[in-house]
Amino acid sequence: LLSAVDLSLTASDGERATLTAEETFAASGGATSVLLLDLYDVILRPTRVGAFERKRVRLTGVFDEAGRPLEFDQRNDAVAVALPAPLLPGKPPKVRFEVEGDLLFRPRGDNYWQLGTEPWFPQPDMGGQYYTVHSTVKVKKPFRPIVPGTTVRRVEEGDWNLLETRIDKPVQFFVVLAGKYEWDEETKDGLTIRVASYAGENRRAYKKLLGLSRKTIDYFSGFLGAFPFDEFNIVEINAYGYGQAPPAFMFITTEAFNPTDGKMNQLFSAGINERVSHEIAHQWWGHVVKMPGGEEQWLSESFAEYCAALFVRDLRGKSDYEGLKAGWRRRANESREAAPIPLANRVFARNDQAIAFRHRTALLYSKGPVLLEALHRELGEQRFLVFLASLQSNLAWKFGSTPLVQKVLDAVAKSDHGAFFADYYWGTGLPPAK
Repeated sequence: LLSAVDLSLTASDGERATLTAEETFAASGGATSVLLLDLYDVILRPTRVGAFERKRVRLTGVFDEAGRPLEFDQRNDAVAVALPAPLLPGKPPKVRFEVEGDLLFRPRGDNYWQLGTEPWFPQPDMGGQYYTVHSTVKVKKPFRPIVPGTTVRRVEEGDWNLLETRIDKPVQFFVVLAGKYEWDEETKDGLTIRVASYAGENRRAYKKLLGLSRKTIDYFSGFLGAFPFDEFNIVEINAYGYGQAPPAFMFITTEAFNPTDGKMNQLFSAGINERVSHEIAHQWWGHVVKMPGGEEQWLSESFAEYCAALFVRDLRGKSDYEGLKAGWRRRANESREAAPIPLANRVFARNDQAIAFRHRTALLYSKGPVLLEALHRELGEQRFLVFLASLQSNLAWKFGSTPLVQKVLDAVAKSDHGAFFADYYWGTGLPPAK
């Protein structure tokens, strides 16, 4: 397990960046003398339709806690590091990585860059990511950094803007973004929500998204428990049609900020309340309850989708909720024979990635919610919310698993759901509609 990251990033006003990451590792069992981690060495960046250029990321040095160099080998988006002594339980080593390269990509030449959930710093695969973070990010003006975590300091140092943050809970998917952003923020009941717009102020969007996100968080806190972080960033991405939810963070595309400005914004703004609430739900389903790998992604996506639907039901009325249910069932029926839910990320369609992606999406975002809706009908409103709350309390800040979900469900329902999971989760069946 990667258990702690202390990261310092300095970004130029172009593509180059340097970073130092001091990482603490904990043995989860057995003994090894080699760390195998993911880390970009070549990044393909689009230059035009169908054309890419190769950008290099170079690991310039790896050192132990005393500053002694360690042997390493970087290739194929991975790095192997030889430890001076075996990694054993109870003896967590600290390893310092020095990285430089063309990490900073501006989509379509826009005035922002994003270091996302990819391996831009050394890290294990998903099931080995369980780390606290201390970060210091320096960017050239006029760019301003936005980074997850509690703000320690935000200062100007000559030509640089600097932000230092800290996350004391174990997380996955740490990200950094910087660009020409303006924002407004509101602190209430110990939670600061910050809404950042791209390329200028957007007071109307600040007010709307601060209100919607606060209402959503209050709603989910009523049955999932307190919001897991004390700061939450909502950041505009200059594109259309998606959202993403790293810890204490939400990327959401421009139609959420300008829903009526132009035909594209109007087209993609349909269902924006559901999409925003889905991404906020990930702070519980994905970060408090974690997925150890792609086979358990329904713990993140299906549960977030269903909780978002409950919010829409109570915000906008039962007809919107019924519309979501009908859409789930239709898409689930179309894709259920492609694979059972735990194999959604392994669906293969020869020579047609779009079909494979459609099946994957339907299994995680539609069939999973159909299963949860069936359980909701069986348990009734109150016991179903107890079921969700029990998952959050029993699996808080842990890696979840479907067998544990069934165990909690059986305890709440006081009945065995082995056949339900065998037929509908592990199998390709679909529970009947009411």
